[in-house]
Amino acid sequence: MDSVSKPDGVTGKLCNWIANIKYSDIPEHIKERAKYLLLDGIACALVGAHLPWSETAVNALLEYEDTANNGPCTLIGWPDRHLSPMNASLLNSTFIQGFELDDWHFIAPLHSNAILLSSLLALADRSLVQALSYRNICASNF
Repeated sequence: MDSVSKPDGVTGKLCNWIANIKYSDIPEHIKERAKYLLLDGIACALVGAHLPWSETAVNALLEYEDTANNGPCTLIGWPDRHLSPMNASLLNSTFIQGFELDDWHFIAPLHSNAILLSSLLALADRSLVQALSYRNICASNF
């Protein structure tokens, strides 16, 4: 990236590091852990997709969205439903967060998959992320 800014704050430094990291820079044990965390996130989404509150959310957004079932993005666990990137990402995140996750870290108490995986899936459905970039993004964010 030629136009990466040089901010001095913690967030700016982190963003620049992520923008410039190469997959080969990431230690093997981190790559391996990222694979397991991604699988965990997908499994959580598959289970979480049909919990009662998830089904309520899906039905509400399918009713609300004008292009219900005609959007470009897949809902995990709902193979016949497609929505806009924003709504698909919201629901996939809800599914992932709706079930137990292993990606929690005590220093940064959040579930990365609920944020990362749902957003990347929406981008992948739109062909906005290449496979190598996807792999790099996932490994560097865990």
